[in-house]
Amino acid sequence: MPFQLLTPTAATLKTVTPRTEIHGDEPVSAISLGLSITGPNTLLDALDGGKLRNALYMAVPDQEQLPGVEPSTPLLRARGIEEVKCAGKLEGWTVAFQHGIGDDIQLGGSKIDKLRVVPMEGGSIELLFRVGTSDISEDEAGALFGKLGQEVMITVTAPVIASGAPIIDGSKAAFEADHPDAGDLFAAEASQAEIDAVAAHDDSAGPGAGSSDDAPFDEQPQGEAWPVEVGGTDSEGGETDASSDAAEFEAGAKAAIQKATGGRRGKRTRAVVE
Repeated sequence: MPFQLLTPTAATLKTVTPRTEIHGDEPVSAISLGLSITGPNTLLDALDGGKLRNALYMAVPDQEQLPGVEPSTPLLRARGIEEVKCAGKLEGWTVAFQHGIGDDIQLGGSKIDKLRVVPMEGGSIELLFRVGTSDISEDEAGALFGKLGQEVMITVTAPVIASGAPIIDGSKAAFEADHPDAGDLFAAEASQAEIDAVAAHDDSAGPGAGSSDDAPFDEQPQGEAWPVEVGGTDSEGGETDASSDAAEFEAGAKAAIQKATGGRRGKRTRAVVE
């Protein structure tokens, strides 16, 4: 269960810090708010699944528990703990502030972080956290600044997943469950690819075999038509036609490739004429 306050909850607005954020290339106005809530230690259950509460608190020894009622944990395990910092942050939450008789101030797309817990004897805690967002107008920022140091009523809600939207499990186990034959298929394709690669470089594959694509460029076999000059001047000292040069270059390159590979069909190449 994510951390939420679905019913209006009293909090103290301890800090209001205006700032800017960069969205793309443009600076936009943003705000950071420091909030404090004093309430039962069961608030911690939404932060760490009850582990943090049980680490800080314990039940009264030998206390009789009622059936179906969760045991209370009012006693501190260690009185020397003043504050506990919680790791992690919440992205995309909505924090709403009740604002007189008007509409609530809704801060969407908020980031909640800097969570701290001050444990107190008797089962109460002070929960402090920071809210940051750029989804706020100047009027709303001014209204919140006017509540600095005061008690405000807030709600905190998690992002809503679109109804019917599938939740994708990208784990390996989920993929194998959905595609039980995928492993064999990939293995078959890999084997065929290895066969093709071996056939392409087999010395007995035919005339011209024995050359390797992995050999250095200057050690590749070259035919009589290689290298082919492109452009330049003709035997009379005049400039050659560019289209004729391109045709000669392509014919020469093709002849060189055919001679080097013994007529085998290899990778397609494209001549670039500058």
